[in-house]
Amino acid sequence: MIRELTGGRGQDPVVDAVDMEAGVDRLAALHLAIDAVRRDGTISLAGVYSGTANPRR
Repeated sequence: MIRELTGGRGQDPVVDAVDMEAGVDRLAALHLAIDAVRRDGTISLAGVYSGTANPRR
């Protein structure tokens, strides 16, 4: 929807303000921010992504 509203460009600044991303897809909010930002735009992260380095353990 963001791409549609911006004529396909995307947002210039995107703020990913997660408190503690949890669940199966921990990076869902970050992936959304990447999809929403325009080329050469800025993504600001404020929050914590946690989990194991190797999810198979």
